[in-house]
Amino acid sequence: VALLVGTPVFTGISLAESIKLELWTFADTHADWFRYISDRYKNEVNPNVEIEVVTMPGLAQYTDRLMLALAVGEGPDLVDVEQGWFGNFLTLDPVPFVDLRPLLERGGHLDNMILSRQALYSWQGKMYGIEHALTPVVMYYRRDLFDNFGFEPRIETWEDYAVLGQKLDRERHAMDLTQNGLWEMLLRQRGGDLFDAEGNVTADSEIAIRIFEWMIELDELGVLSSPPQGDFWAGVADGFYITSVGADWHGGFIERRLPDQAGLWGAMPLPYWSDDPNRIRTSVNGGTGLAIPVTSQYQEEAWNFAE
Repeated sequence: VALLVGTPVFTGISLAESIKLELWTFADTHADWFRYISDRYKNEVNPNVEIEVVTMPGLAQYTDRLMLALAVGEGPDLVDVEQGWFGNFLTLDPVPFVDLRPLLERGGHLDNMILSRQALYSWQGKMYGIEHALTPVVMYYRRDLFDNFGFEPRIETWEDYAVLGQKLDRERHAMDLTQNGLWEMLLRQRGGDLFDAEGNVTADSEIAIRIFEWMIELDELGVLSSPPQGDFWAGVADGFYITSVGADWHGGFIERRLPDQAGLWGAMPLPYWSDDPNRIRTSVNGGTGLAIPVTSQYQEEAWNFAE
């Protein structure tokens, strides 16, 4: 979200009047960013607007609490909406967020936005959120462990990845976690997805099944594995996993949760599929949109901050 000074688009409280906006988010990394931007906004744009950033860990619990607040006409002035949970809010009638499309068009912002990302928060021609990022996927890896095993910090193909993983002692290490999130990222890397453009389910497509079967094979070989003690982050912390495929925000989680491993992690492009003529080396995972609830009495100020 760019920090821009725009002409107010609503009629309401004067910019000279001191107010406090409340912003809800579910991620500590998002909260850090919003607090940084809030300080800049107060110092550089409008000293009369204070923004209180409230973090509520647990995405499901956060979404439930937010839906309940909006359903009874309450809630904050700005909210994070995770893309996978956006559809839940469409069950409320009317949709509890301000349509931002006219404001984005008026400000000339849509020309500079990735509309496929904005589609995650759009419904029936209206746009209810502003995507934080492109959420590109890379492979994070432990530099020190790669050095210890003599692995090069660039893996060309997924076949090479499987070969390296079979060199590990499966009782002590695995390449990555066996999980549906990895399957989705690899599926999108191949140009697939859970649904097609017409809304048809494509999770059972030929390529989706092939990737799923490939992951099962790697799990049986010990290349991929569930965490030995049932906790993914414990497995990352003790070096059981030597790589972790994830989006840009996943790197923020590693940094925040494992401060004692500062400097030990690097990132490389995803390996490509050997039968992919385009050799795509990235994917996409997740996404979060910033939205303005219709219940906010400070919609003008909330938009000015979001813009």
